[in-house]
Amino acid sequence: MSASAMVEDGVVGTALAAPGPALWARQVLGLLGLEVPRRLFKRRSLGIWLLALAPVAIMALKAVILIVFEPDHMGRFGLPAEERVYADVFQMLIVRLCLFFGCVTVFITAIRGDVIDRSIHYHFLAPVRREVLVAGKYLSGLIVTFAAFALATLATRALMYAPYGATEASAHFFVGPGLRHTLVYLAIVALGCLAYGALFLAAGLVARNPIIPAVILFGWESANIFLPPPLRQVSVIYYLVSLTPVPVDLGPFSVPATPATPLAAMLALFALTAVLLVWSARRIRRMEVDYADD
Repeated sequence: MSASAMVEDGVVGTALAAPGPALWARQVLGLLGLEVPRRLFKRRSLGIWLLALAPVAIMALKAVILIVFEPDHMGRFGLPAEERVYADVFQMLIVRLCLFFGCVTVFITAIRGDVIDRSIHYHFLAPVRREVLVAGKYLSGLIVTFAAFALATLATRALMYAPYGATEASAHFFVGPGLRHTLVYLAIVALGCLAYGALFLAAGLVARNPIIPAVILFGWESANIFLPPPLRQVSVIYYLVSLTPVPVDLGPFSVPATPATPLAAMLALFALTAVLLVWSARRIRRMEVDYADD
């Protein structure tokens, strides 16, 4: 897209307008209007939707098995036991795997993808501050990843209740801990998108091959349960799992560690996000377009 087209689409707004927060906000909104539909509904969105649908498919299969092949499942299992099973699915599959690689798919290519496509210079030629470009790319990725994995979380929670009937499900959801657990899981998804998004946006600014930092970070996050407590705190997953409402058994080989308090976990994730976004905004100001190196 050319710089003139970006102006027409509202990315730039009025080029003659005085620079300031109002103009920058309009430019960010213009970027959101361009980026969000492209990342939600175009070819690039296939990866994140497949990742979001994976836990939904697993929970759907589990619900069918309980309904068809375990007719006495209500007496044998019950929703308190299902909450423990769901905690395993949420932490091991949704957060540690699908959400992680969903953020890789969206954020690490937010700017690096435009370099690979040889289109980043259109953004740089437009009268838009590069910090505004970072903000627009980050917020669009945040909207896309949270939309996908919040829907996946809600769908998997609904499928957890599906085999138990309306009466038992509504009692557990509204009278029991169901609603509170669901809101906590959604908050964890939001914080995961927030922190992983900033991390992978920054990685995309420095790595010519985005696969390398993604693999390294996945290895570090996956090995978190085997690390001594001080090293565990140098990761995103430590703070995310500290917020889970139902504890998960990580196996006999994991190293016991005291989880962070909810306040400490949220402050750490917000601080990491802020530092990485400030660094990314400064980094992109020194970025030069040289397609020959890519």
